[in-house]
Amino acid sequence: CYRRQIATVMTLHDYWGICYKNTLLKNSGEICKQGGLVCLDCREVLAGRLPVPSPVRNTQILFSLRKVDRLITPSRFVAEQYAANGVLKDKLTVIQNGIDVETFSPGHRSTATLTLGFIGHLGNHKGVEILLHALSLMDASKVRLLIVGTGDEAERLQMFCHERGLDPYVTFCGHVENQRIAA
Repeated sequence: CYRRQIATVMTLHDYWGICYKNTLLKNSGEICKQGGLVCLDCREVLAGRLPVPSPVRNTQILFSLRKVDRLITPSRFVAEQYAANGVLKDKLTVIQNGIDVETFSPGHRSTATLTLGFIGHLGNHKGVEILLHALSLMDASKVRLLIVGTGDEAERLQMFCHERGLDPYVTFCGHVENQRIAA
């Protein structure tokens, strides 16, 4: 497309282009604030082969992204991270992911209990443990939390709830088909 001068648009949903692990989390669990060109410590060996060194990988991706005419991100934070790592700001446009709020309008709303929900992959980088920790610090009897999704952290998060007495207030729903999310 670049050689033929065909306009291109690409959506950057996450950090794959600037982070070897795709999460901006170091192996220690800390948030990486250094940027994508100094992440040698996070490289992993896949299929028994040494990976391409992170700075080489990230430089090649950034070089390729410069050839894209417009890059769309779902949040200002994602756009800022790419800009801080060398993507030209004038190529970035933020278009937030939207939902049809009519689909989620309740028929009857109870004022006694606040229902919160998380829908997504249950991975450490999603911050579900932070949400659960906050719930454990308050009077959880007035809250109902529905967690929809699967992932490598599901069992640990369920244990976290059990250890803190949150089981009556937190429901792990597992995988739910998109058309059933409103229910």
